[in-house]
Amino acid sequence: MCCRCFPPRDKGEESADRDQERLPEELYDFARMMTKNFERITIADIDNICHACCHYELRMLSDGEQKKLHLDFGEKDFDWKYSRKTVPVYMPDAELVIRPGYQHCGYMAAEPKAYVEQLEAFMGRVRA
Repeated sequence: MCCRCFPPRDKGEESADRDQERLPEELYDFARMMTKNFERITIADIDNICHACCHYELRMLSDGEQKKLHLDFGEKDFDWKYSRKTVPVYMPDAELVIRPGYQHCGYMAAEPKAYVEQLEAFMGRVRA
């Protein structure tokens, strides 16, 4: 189980076929590519990725640094329950988005086009 938050799933071929039928073609192709990437990494690799994503040391950021920072959490994100206490203290001027109903990285996986458009809009505002 990755980061103690994603239970392992042992799916049969029949279940995977049903999942494919529910996915738009472009998401299915992306999912196949991600699955191939995951097949070549170890459990230790996954634990290291999860640890790097969820554990970091915070430092006080300047106002300018904070204004260039976009933080995006799902409301059900395992990391949000910890970060909601520290972000207002260390990064009160960062752009903070909480995605109702989503898990960790759930919005970017479910709505990649909208997510990219929102990040591009943020970057445009920061540059202006």
